[in-house]
Amino acid sequence: MDFDKAKAAAIKILGKDARFPKLPGDIAKEESSYIKVRDEARAVRDEFEKKLLIMKKALDSYIDTLDACKDVFEGSDFGLNPKDNGQKKQIDDATKTLTDPINAELKTMTTLKAVYDQVFKQISSIAKSFDSASR
Repeated sequence: MDFDKAKAAAIKILGKDARFPKLPGDIAKEESSYIKVRDEARAVRDEFEKKLLIMKKALDSYIDTLDACKDVFEGSDFGLNPKDNGQKKQIDDATKTLTDPINAELKTMTTLKAVYDQVFKQISSIAKSFDSASR
């Protein structure tokens, strides 16, 4: 806002006999303070969006790795003979021992991924609203 121009124009309109009222604050100074903080907030928001996207990609990679490892364990006979009942039980027990914690982690990370996706959508929406409403 260019208040100084408006003030000068008003004084010109009022004439030399008019007295401009004392203002309770400095508009230009307050505007400058606001713009500085607004720009800092935008920079933080932009950095947060970037970090959140990096985190989402890292989480996706982690989930993919967990899935791939689980597939390997579920498809492995660990060098044993799956036709031998004793060794089949060892294979099944080892597979379960390895895949149970992976399954639990996958469940947790999938839930977390959904949360990150929602947070990212909300931050992006807030950013668009904020940017369109402010100059």
